[in-house]
Amino acid sequence: MKRIFVFAFVVFSSFQLFAQKQNIEIVGTILNNEGAVISEVMFEDIMNQKEIMTVPIENNNFTIKTKLGEAGFYRLVFSKKEYLLMVLQPNDKIELTIDLDNLLDPIIKGSDENKAFYKEIAAIDAITIVGDSVEQVFNANYGTNDTIAAQAVLKYQMLEIQKKASMQNFIKTNSSYLVSLYFIEQLSIEENFELYQLLANSLTEKYPTNEFVKGLKNRVEKASTLAIGSLAPEIKLNNPKGKEIALSSLRGKYVLIDFWAAWCGPCRRESPNMVALYEKYHNKGFEIYSVSLDKTKEDWEKAIKDDNLSKWSHVSDLKYWQSVAAREYGVEGIPFTVLLDKEGKIIAKNLRGDALFEKMAELLD
Repeated sequence: MKRIFVFAFVVFSSFQLFAQKQNIEIVGTILNNEGAVISEVMFEDIMNQKEIMTVPIENNNFTIKTKLGEAGFYRLVFSKKEYLLMVLQPNDKIELTIDLDNLLDPIIKGSDENKAFYKEIAAIDAITIVGDSVEQVFNANYGTNDTIAAQAVLKYQMLEIQKKASMQNFIKTNSSYLVSLYFIEQLSIEENFELYQLLANSLTEKYPTNEFVKGLKNRVEKASTLAIGSLAPEIKLNNPKGKEIALSSLRGKYVLIDFWAAWCGPCRRESPNMVALYEKYHNKGFEIYSVSLDKTKEDWEKAIKDDNLSKWSHVSDLKYWQSVAAREYGVEGIPFTVLLDKEGKIIAKNLRGDALFEKMAELLD
């Protein structure tokens, strides 16, 4: 097979077992398993992150019979690298024909949702393959033929737009499908907030107790408090000297909230840009409010000193990813920035590098 997709949800709450369980049955046929290289298939519950059962593959056929309490995501695992992701519903009876040379194109009977899922996966994979070839063209011509390299960049960008558009259309068309959760995770919530809302509302109505759906709903609710134009939530944390500094104390200036950490390589590489940005715009009414996700004061202070970041406000509760501020702002990765106007309202999110300089030039030059 050419590639295996990754499935991971970033937010979900505690899982509850349900008493009412219904039978399911999966009957599978394996192709291209010469010599019985793969002799068994493991059935995994992704939500609970546990194995439900392992069944043998006999004459390239297998059967899984068990009970499920509610719809959810499950995996058929054939080896450490090869698996099939599926959404299963109580009472499902599904027939599969699985080609080990191309797991992204199974033949599925008995589940329209899974058929639609793999049709979209195949479409995205086809775009990705073209993108890989375009990237090779760019690498081969970068520095030697700028025209061809530039054309490759443009084509790659168009392919990425095409890929996003395909996923967006799938979600709009199939907002009642749990599999749409897989695709929404590939899209930025900032750029696709209305689509997130659509999916959260649709799935909450159909699956009100599903923990993945609850996680999506929580993300949407959190993001709504951080929408462009909304007042930024207050942050009150201590600086390295133990003095509490409130975000609201910087009102009257444009403020960049910068979530970072000493251990974050991309954050540290961004440090020179932050210094240049501060030096250029500080006297025009610009401030930086850096929130560290470090674990130790020593690492935090050393990074501030080493990167020459001491001219602006630094705060932290030294709780790593459990940082109160990071959780309040829904931070899922760093560096992450939030730009506020003079009244403390959010005007941009996740800008850095040239994009951040361009925005500040628009506001203050």
